[in-house]
Amino acid sequence: MRSAIVTGVSRGIGRAICQMLLDDGWQVLGVSRSEPRSISRERFTWWQWDVGTSLRPLSGNYDALICCHGSQVPVGPIADSDEDAWAQSIQTNLVGTYRIVKAALPSLKHSEDARILLYSGGGAFSPRPRFTAYGCSKAGIVALGESLAGELPPNVTVNVIAPGYVAT
Repeated sequence: MRSAIVTGVSRGIGRAICQMLLDDGWQVLGVSRSEPRSISRERFTWWQWDVGTSLRPLSGNYDALICCHGSQVPVGPIADSDEDAWAQSIQTNLVGTYRIVKAALPSLKHSEDARILLYSGGGAFSPRPRFTAYGCSKAGIVALGESLAGELPPNVTVNVIAPGYVAT
């Protein structure tokens, strides 16, 4: 049975991907700050984990890591933004992605055909006024994914996608 780690499973894209994988017969470890609702619990384990605040060791064998977590705050002109909120957005989006990738790599390297899917977003490829922390963090995720793709063994494929606006 194939297994995946999915972050941001409490809502939006993360919850939808988690449920799709479960429907397709995957074993899923779901990671989020708040407990997800309406996810089938068969073959699903949930960890409450804010990836932006700590590195947590993972055990088990996984074939995929799908990073869907994210924060868009603060919203507004950079001149009016709160420094701590701005830094926290970078911490959650970019540093949190680094942390979960680092935690998952030992397991993924054992898979014959591992996948890492990172979600980028608005601001990574074009300006996103009033969402500077979000845009900067998502541009960083693109660079992280490109760098990972160049340094990981051939059995681990890395992709970064920017799906466009999704109302979550």
